[in-house]
Amino acid sequence: MGEVFEESFIQGIEKELLKNKFIYQKAIKDVTDSLEQIARRLHEQRKHRYVHQVYSRIKTAESIVDKLQRKGFPVSVQSAWENLYDVAGIRVVCPFIEDVYTIVDEIKAAYPDAVSYERDYISDPKPNGYRSIHLGLEMPEYTTVRKDEYTDTVEQTRVKIEIQLRTIAMDFWASLEHSIYYKSRGTIDVATQVELKTCADIIADADTRMQNISDRVNSDRGILT
Repeated sequence: MGEVFEESFIQGIEKELLKNKFIYQKAIKDVTDSLEQIARRLHEQRKHRYVHQVYSRIKTAESIVDKLQRKGFPVSVQSAWENLYDVAGIRVVCPFIEDVYTIVDEIKAAYPDAVSYERDYISDPKPNGYRSIHLGLEMPEYTTVRKDEYTDTVEQTRVKIEIQLRTIAMDFWASLEHSIYYKSRGTIDVATQVELKTCADIIADADTRMQNISDRVNSDRGILT
C-alpha cells in the first residue's frame, strides 16, 4: 500500500499544478484543433465521419499522486511533469476499428517528431479485455517568462500528452468497467473480473462484425474508406 498523504499535501500539489495547467490546456487545444481539421478533411474527401467524439481532461492532484506512487516515482509536480504522459489526456472515439487506425496514422503524420510511444491494445488487448490505442506525444509549447521588471523572454518546453483512440463499442465497455471499479473502490472479485472480460470479448466480436458489415456495404457502393 502506498503512503497516505495529508489533505494539505494534496492541496499543495494542486496549487503547484496550476502553474503548469495553462501549458497543458494550450497543448490540448492545439492537438484537438488539429484533430478537428483532420476529421473535417477526411469527411470531405471520403464522405465518412471518422471521429464520433473527442474528450479531454487534466488529471486531478489526487490521481497524479496515486499514479506517481503506483509507478514508484517521487511525489511532486516536477516528477509528474517529467514522468507522466497522461496528466493531459485526450480520448478520440471513432465509429469503426479501421477508423481508429486511420486517425492514428493521421496523427503520426501530423506530428512525426512528437510521437514517443504507441501501444496497440486493440490487436493485443490487456488481460482484462481493455482495448484501445495509446499514443504518447511530446508537444513543443512556447511560454512567455518574466525575467525582471523590464524583460520578457520566450521559452520552449515539451508537454507530454497521451491520446487514447478507440471505437464507440470499446469506449462503452471501458467507461462501464471504470464505473464498476470506482464503485467497488478497486476491489473486484475474480468471478466479476472473468465476467467483465467475457463482456469485453463479446463487444469486441460485435465491433468486428460491424466493421465487416461496413466494409461490405462500402464495397457494394464502390466507396473507399
